[in-house]
Amino acid sequence: MTTTEAEIGAGAGAEAGTGAEQDRPSTVDVLYTAELVHRDGTYTLIVRDLVHDVRKTTTVPRRMVGKIPLYLSMLHLDDA
Repeated sequence: MTTTEAEIGAGAGAEAGTGAEQDRPSTVDVLYTAELVHRDGTYTLIVRDLVHDVRKTTTVPRRMVGKIPLYLSMLHLDDA
């Protein structure tokens, strides 16, 4: 699935007005998306494999949710 810069800004959680969209290539291939949803006291992780059109979900314990910033810091993410 190929997604244009406009689609990323509109639907993939890009922050409006940050200027980050200017640093992105005009076309990118989004392979996976992940969302952490909190509903009725339960945290659910939703991962979508866009290449194989697969959606998987799992319940995430609250103590693990609190550790997500630590896990993400291990990826050395750049501000985008």
